[in-house]
Amino acid sequence: MPQPPSTGEETAVFQLAIQNKASEIVRLSQWLNQTVAPALKLSEKLTFRLDLILEEALTNVIDYAFVSDAPQTITVCLNAATETVSVQVIDEGRPFNPLAEHEVKLPTSLEDAGKGGLGLHLIRSYTKTCLYQRRDNQNIFTMILDRHQS
Repeated sequence: MPQPPSTGEETAVFQLAIQNKASEIVRLSQWLNQTVAPALKLSEKLTFRLDLILEEALTNVIDYAFVSDAPQTITVCLNAATETVSVQVIDEGRPFNPLAEHEVKLPTSLEDAGKGGLGLHLIRSYTKTCLYQRRDNQNIFTMILDRHQS
């Protein structure tokens, strides 16, 4: 399993495998809120941010990564250290580097806002760092959050 860049800190690792179905996002949210957050004593705000960025990242993978609707496994790996929490979304879908996408121009009014297109912007705004790798036919998208960000 790929690991985020080492910081020399002790880490706690949690992993969940989900299927490429939208209903699995609910199971992921329950895992995060009922298992991971309490075990790691994550703040409510950090848990909310993790939940939101994972929902955005996984929705993109489920909607666009796979050629067919055949069952596919997506792995979520969360590593918590003293100062950071990193989460990886790993899939065997089509190669897609979300960091290569251009910055989105934010709408100036509700009328200008269309449906979709802001998920990657939201992920970038809630994370300290994002990394992408394509290795062994897998997309590995790592999002690192500051554990103490207010």
